[in-house]
Amino acid sequence: MNFRFEHSEYLLPLALIPVMIFLFTVVIKWKNTTLKKIGNEKLVKLLILNYSRRNFLIKFVVICIAFALTSFAAANFQTPGGGENIRRQGLDVMIALDVSTSMMATDIQPNRLEKAKLLVNRLIDKLENDQIGLVLFASTVPFGAIRARLTFAVADPRLLIPRFVRNSPFSMTKGMIST
Repeated sequence: MNFRFEHSEYLLPLALIPVMIFLFTVVIKWKNTTLKKIGNEKLVKLLILNYSRRNFLIKFVVICIAFALTSFAAANFQTPGGGENIRRQGLDVMIALDVSTSMMATDIQPNRLEKAKLLVNRLIDKLENDQIGLVLFASTVPFGAIRARLTFAVADPRLLIPRFVRNSPFSMTKGMIST
């Protein structure tokens, strides 16, 4: 079987594993000599009763395995024929709409918000095979509120648009979230 790594340079840190093993053995030898130097062997065993050489070794092995697997993951192991190129046509469209009270001005008939709703509906009607999302923003909210995430379901954003305005001027905090 023919395989390869997309980023073989990320396999270089694997060369550090023998260095880690060498340092681990040095630490183990240092611990043993230090324990012998401390004094009475029975007293030392009582002092380090909760210390487990086995757990220390297991932790080291887990760290080495995690290090190796991280290197392999970063190198991105690939097998031939594993992936297919899927060609998707269309755009990702995110519509941002101001729903503050200033949009209730009647300089455009019937008002700015109704005109914006009409234009958004027209835009949605013209989009095919596109993902559509909707973000509403107003001066009362510092960041926009995402009402519809990117989706292929064209009807979803269109269903949300009539709920923007009730009979009174729109308030982002009062009328927006409650449907």
